Amino acid sequence: MTCGPDEPPPLQAPLQAAPLADQDPWETRYAWKEVLAALGKGDTHTTIKEKSKLEEAQRAMRKREAAEGTKWEPKFFSSTEDDALFHELAITPGWELQAENEGGVALRPGESPEGDEAIPRYPQSIRGNCG
Repeated sequence: MTCGPDEPPPLQAPLQAAPLADQDPWETRYAWKEVLAALGKGDTHTTIKEKSKLEEAQRAMRKREAAEGTKWEPKFFSSTEDDALFHELAITPGWELQAENEGGVALRPGESPEGDEAIPRYPQSIRGNCG
């Protein structure tokens, strides 16, 4: 089924995020808050300035990690070279996994590269009429 002007929009789950004051400085919404605020105002100059500050801070962290011989480990995801679900979902948009360029596929805790049917994935109630 396709979406059109007379079709209801797909259902979306409500956003659930901690208040900015309670977030870690490197959580996405907190880290990018100044960039998002500038974008919301249409302020291109400030958007670019704040984005550059954030990217430079990230580069500095990576240099520090390299100097210390440490590596950042994601808190909520792990990486795998291949994933059957990725290939299943990528058929429609025509994506191809290039693990050597993209670092593999991010998996949630409890998932395995073979898949985990106990974890719900994109049910029709979320895709709505446009799936």
